[in-house]
Formats: sequence, structure tokens, C-alpha cells
Amino acid sequence: MKRKIYCLGFFDSMHRGHRAVFDEGKRLASKYGTDLCVLTFGDGIYKALGRPDKEIFLLRERTAMLKSENIDVIVLPSGKEFLDSSPDEFLDSLTDLNALGFVTGSDYRFGKNASGDVDLLKDRFEGTDVLISVCPLLSENGRKISTTDIRNLLKDGKIPEANSLLGFPYFISGMVVGGFRNGRRIGIPTANVDFEAEKFIPANGVYVTKTTVFDQSFLSVSNVGCHPTFGDTHVNLETHLIDYDKEIYGENIKVEFYEFLRGVKPFSSVEQLKKQIDYDISCARRYFL
Repeated sequence: MKRKIYCLGFFDSMHRGHRAVFDEGKRLASKYGTDLCVLTFGDGIYKALGRPDKEIFLLRERTAMLKSENIDVIVLPSGKEFLDSSPDEFLDSLTDLNALGFVTGSDYRFGKNASGDVDLLKDRFEGTDVLISVCPLLSENGRKISTTDIRNLLKDGKIPEANSLLGFPYFISGMVVGGFRNGRRIGIPTANVDFEAEKFIPANGVYVTKTTVFDQSFLSVSNVGCHPTFGDTHVNLETHLIDYDKEIYGENIKVEFYEFLRGVKPFSSVEQLKKQIDYDISCARRYFL
């Protein structure tokens, strides 16, 4: 079995601090002529831990990002039984990997109640030929970059600030499914994006976005939330691809968020809504000038 370098963590937001861990893993893998692999958890881990949080990026999204960089992925169980393993039991599972080395951040925790830390990790492999590399935490404006802060920024619609901590645009991906077709009725067709319940979504509102379909990226305006003008109270994501009119039902698309434009509100008429959306589109065009 080929000995690999493994990155340890949940990495649910793939932020700049996580990227630093991946970069160190790449450096070591290149130095020793081996492969890099990331150990992460499956969807539903927060629910198993009894926490109400949602995942910034789902397992399928994290996996796609990592594999695009030729990084292998091992998915650890997200069920309570595995999460209740003692730190020593978790370290036993790492020993079974016959790893060349492990890379993680200095705040890495593992085992039941997050009772294991990097010191315990180092102690387990001390005196062996297994490399242990602990990356310092990255900060911005004197504060550690964290998934919690990113989640709070997105919750407040502060997209540029969240993107700065991520190091890339926050996005939602999923399949285009049938909706109420209200946009098409007013001449502004939208794609209704289906995504899993575990996915964290930003504040309700209208956003400047870019939507990728068929490996092409298009300027777009996207609505997160309900549609009060039409009496629709279901929270979803709809995106209007500007200057694009092809049928994309059933296609997988990615919507990248850049700026919050306005909140969701009811309009006195469909004509007033259309006028507002036309203005939103003009704002999106100006954003990228």
C-alpha cells in the first residue's frame, strides 16, 4: 500500500486557513513523491453532534473542489457512533492508514467531545517515521479565520467579507428543477436550484452572482428566499442568467455570490416587480465594469 500524506480536518468551508493546510500537504507530497489525501466527514455531522449549524459546502462540493486539484478524499463516518470514539480509538484508525505523514491546523480537535488535540497526535507518532506537520492559524484583521465567522457574515448578507475569508466566491450548486415559472411569465426566466437540507444558505435577498452551466460562466442575478408578490413562502434559490435563454432544466449549475443588492419584499404589482428586477440586472452589469 502506497504511503500518502493526509490532511486532517472537517474543512467544511474550505477557507484560506484550510487552504494553507492543503498547500503544506502538497509541498510534502511533492517532496516525497507521493499522493495527497484529505480526510473529511460526510454530510450530517452537525446534526449528529446536536448542533443546528448547516455546512457551508456539502461533501459533494468539497470533494469536487479537492479532486479538481488531484487531491484524493477519504470520507469519515458522520454518525454519532464514530463521533463518540475516544481520541485513542480515532488515532488507532489513523495508524491503520500506514501514512507517510499527517498535516493539520494547530486548533485541530478529534475524538468524543473534541477531547483530542495536536499534542496527543504528536505523542502518538513520536519516535516513528510518520511526519506530523502542524500549520499555524491564519488571521485577518487580528482575528482567526473561522467557519463560524464566515457563516455569520453570509447570514448577514456580507458577501465580499465572507469571500475574503474564503479566498474564493461562496457558491451554491445543484440541479435545475421545475418551479412556479413566475419569472418566465414576466419575461425574466429563472433557474430554480435544488440543494440538500444540510446546505447553509445566505441571508434572504437578491444578489449579484455568476452562474456556471455547461462549463461556461454567465453574469446573473439571484434570489434567495420566498416570492411574496406571488404568495410563495417557500425559501429557495432562483437565478436569472443575463443574456442567456437556453433551456437548462435537469442540468447541474453553480451560482457564485458576489454582492447583496436588496432584501426580499412584496410589490404592489407584477409590473413593479419587473421594473425592480430590470434595475437589479443593471446593478449587476455595473458591478463587474
